[in-house]
Amino acid sequence: MEESHKNQKEANPNPVTLPENSGQTLARNIHTEKKNEKDEPNVKKQIFMSILAALVGFVIYWNFLECELVPAVKRKTVEWNGSVKKILIIGDDGVGKSSVANMISNDGITIPSTASELPLALSYEEHGAESYKFYEFAGLTQKRFGTCDMKQTISNLVEIIEFLEHGSGLHLMIFVMRIGRITDTFVKNYKLFVELLTRNEIPIILVLTDADRVNDPNEWLRNNLDAFRKYGLSFDDIVLVCASRGEDLLPDFAERVVKIYDESKERLIQSVEKYIGKEVWVLKNSQDEMKFRYEAIIWTYSNLDFVGNELKIRMFMGWILRWEIYKVANEFVRNMIVYLSVH
Repeated sequence: MEESHKNQKEANPNPVTLPENSGQTLARNIHTEKKNEKDEPNVKKQIFMSILAALVGFVIYWNFLECELVPAVKRKTVEWNGSVKKILIIGDDGVGKSSVANMISNDGITIPSTASELPLALSYEEHGAESYKFYEFAGLTQKRFGTCDMKQTISNLVEIIEFLEHGSGLHLMIFVMRIGRITDTFVKNYKLFVELLTRNEIPIILVLTDADRVNDPNEWLRNNLDAFRKYGLSFDDIVLVCASRGEDLLPDFAERVVKIYDESKERLIQSVEKYIGKEVWVLKNSQDEMKFRYEAIIWTYSNLDFVGNELKIRMFMGWILRWEIYKVANEFVRNMIVYLSVH
């Protein structure tokens, strides 16, 4: 035995000696390796989620870079005290919105025309007078909307909703149109502002301009009341006005126009004083705020002639609502996680 032990020493002059607790260390290493193997799918999921988030962020960033969006309000005046009445005036370009505001203000302040200031659908401008504050709105238009036009319109709509929800409120709404045919755009603007955004809760006056172009304005109105009822258009009052004093006309014609202007101005002021709300109106959502915005945006989008990129607009609507894109993205991520866990 001694010789055998001696021979083993000679064969292994430097025998390996195991440190204490070597068995525990080995077991720990084996456990760590198994844990790392087990965590590999989680690491893959984290990498995938990071790549997906970066991709979604890039697509959104690229979608926004495509168009330069501008604020809906074009010019702001100083804030007025609470006794000033706020009036929303809406109508197509060139129908006489600024002229109607000047007739109502009756204090010598000339409000400039907004025909060149409001080129975008649903953009608006603020004007202040001594007794009133006017918000002149360019409503929906008949033009064909490209991708950037639609994005700007949706952005303006959201800004208008925020203005109605968190602004200083309104006392009266005035629709302005020229005497003549009721256009599809006029009906859509009525549906959007009266029925959808303000829910028939604000007094409304319809002002028909160019009253000097018909022989008897009152007779014209009586003959055409059924046309307004046909389209479901209801107003607290309808006033026919001549919004110009005829400065560019010959003296004989100008005298008649000035007379119609003065009479219609008095009639318009009486109507405003009669129907303007005593209490300020502010939009209060009894339903979910995001749902209200979603319905307003979908209605607007569905009622415009859109010829742009459908996918980009739906992504934009989802992003601006902070709803649709999250719902779609979350569903996609959940499906991919299930797929990775199975495979």
